Amino acid sequence: MKSKIANKLMKLKNILPIIFYMGIGVIYGYFTSSFLDSKLGEAISLETYLIVLIFLIALLYLSITIQVIIHELGHLIFGIISGYKFTSFRLLNIMLIKISGKYKIKFFSLPGTAGQCLMTPPELKNNVIPYALYNLGGSVLNLVTVPLFSCMYFIFRDVMELPIIFIVLAVSGLASGIMNIIPIRFGEVDNDGTNFLTLYRNPDAIKALYIQCSVNAELAKGTRLKNMPKKWFYMPEDKYLNNSLSSAVAVLYADRLLEEQEFEKAEIIIDKLLSKKNSVAMIHRRLLICNKIFCLLIKENFEETVKYLDTEQTVFMKRMKNFPSVIRTNFALELLNNKDNKAAESLLKKFEKIAKSYPYSADIECERELIEIIKNK
Repeated sequence: MKSKIANKLMKLKNILPIIFYMGIGVIYGYFTSSFLDSKLGEAISLETYLIVLIFLIALLYLSITIQVIIHELGHLIFGIISGYKFTSFRLLNIMLIKISGKYKIKFFSLPGTAGQCLMTPPELKNNVIPYALYNLGGSVLNLVTVPLFSCMYFIFRDVMELPIIFIVLAVSGLASGIMNIIPIRFGEVDNDGTNFLTLYRNPDAIKALYIQCSVNAELAKGTRLKNMPKKWFYMPEDKYLNNSLSSAVAVLYADRLLEEQEFEKAEIIIDKLLSKKNSVAMIHRRLLICNKIFCLLIKENFEETVKYLDTEQTVFMKRMKNFPSVIRTNFALELLNNKDNKAAESLLKKFEKIAKSYPYSADIECERELIEIIKNK
């Protein structure tokens, strides 16, 4: 009975975003059609209509980008209020990151996210850190802009194109705020609402959040996983492996074992995590499969490798083709499985090109060592 209710709730959560965005589309359509009527009248040329349509589409994309910036600024502002310190701020694939006390521009992208603000957490006190404001700050700031831009709409209602600009900003702020605060998993990653609910329900997840933020902060400094405090890397008890935050600690543990070249131990952790279908965030799951494929290739177990390269994994690896561990896995596939030296060499050149602007030098060092193992097979 419980499983049936859970399945129904899951289906409802999948439908909610569609219903919500349809509603947002209706609101946007109403205001844009009113704008077209007021500005163009009835008799307009096709050329004029297309120009205005392009303007409206560009305005929508621009407003979404602005709301992404506002959302991440919300995490930053409320994170600082909660005692966190700046680590990095990303919009699309452009990242501002603090390395050795200096701010640098690097390039990094993550499927399912248009931006991301990562921060160094305050120290754990009784296994607790403040998490509510940091997690929900982005949505709060998005929602704050809704009445602000709505007021601007009425104030500048008769000033050229300003009214449509402000109302689109208000509508996109409403969309971003609500869809990030309602607990839903979007494709590869959990949204802020899901993470907040997980942290509220699972005390172990708070410690997991601390570890993830701390590991990321150390990576930004250039520290290798294997040189970080060993207590951060462990396999949580099964009762805690029911959410993506706690499972992420186990993912980091598998990554560290891989970096230490403890491939058999890493594979055991990977297999256990892959058996947990709903608790591991999809992006972590797909990257774990990449590492599983790598471990199999090292053992020259080519037949078993094939079963992990299904359509979904292949599509993911194409989307993440510029991610260092994916390049390393593809390199191993080409060199060891396909025996294609030319394709493997091309991937090496690609890796070195990406390494120049990649934000985490420690990851690059690790991947170079793993690539050398492949070369020597």
